[in-house]
Amino acid sequence: MHIKLNDQSREIEAGTTLEVLLFEQGLTDTRGFAVAVGGRVVPKSQLSSRVLTEGDEVLLIRASQGG
Repeated sequence: MHIKLNDQSREIEAGTTLEVLLFEQGLTDTRGFAVAVGGRVVPKSQLSSRVLTEGDEVLLIRASQGG
């Protein structure tokens, strides 16, 4: 199944959740990150239940501080 992750095409297994996708990307600690699918932010409480579907566009956003 094809999705886009930060504008890059990815092939993933059907039934993959956001939590699994993040783990596969090396993100075991999501503090400081936001995740959006199709332009809508997904609450962290839903990462383990949000199943990705063909063509989903996932955006990982890292909070940063500046001055």
